[in-house]
Amino acid sequence: MQEVAKHYAIALADVCKDKLEEAAMEMAELLSILKEVPTFRLFYESPKIKKEEKVKVMQKVFGNEFVKPIQNLLQLLLDKGRATLLVEIGKEFIAEANRRLNKIEADLILPRKFSEEELTEIKKRAQQLIESRKDLFGLREAKEIVFRTEENQNLLAGFILKLEDYMVDASASHFLKQWKQQLKDKKLKGLEKALQE
Repeated sequence: MQEVAKHYAIALADVCKDKLEEAAMEMAELLSILKEVPTFRLFYESPKIKKEEKVKVMQKVFGNEFVKPIQNLLQLLLDKGRATLLVEIGKEFIAEANRRLNKIEADLILPRKFSEEELTEIKKRAQQLIESRKDLFGLREAKEIVFRTEENQNLLAGFILKLEDYMVDASASHFLKQWKQQLKDKKLKGLEKALQE
């Protein structure tokens, strides 16, 4: 199904070429709505609810909030019985749009919600880290970095940065695990030394 989603995403990017950045932001907004309101996603994807009812509700909820190609995609997926592909298509479309716009996505996992001001500062530091270590992240050319943020309360403090296949764990929980391992290693070395004497 990922290949099918990719084909839809590429076609949507082709159609949106003049408004690609706007369409990508709107798709991200739509995916956010589907994630935050799971009942709406269930409603849209449900084969038991008539297509006409879905169209009517979507028109009331969204109106003309999205560019025409995204509206057409929503309708097309309903017509073809492929509503369950929307989230996958949306993710693929955003990735394709970013590729065409010379942008790269990075996931920034944080221990809590931050104010816009704090988030801006964290993103700035993450951007500096990426730029200073381009070789580590496999970046040869300058790209604009688009951050997606998510919350993970298990981190305690710090952050985890994921960029394509690379990850930097600058969280307090990771630091504590490393510290614990170092203490354990020192104790083992001390024990070995004591046994050798």
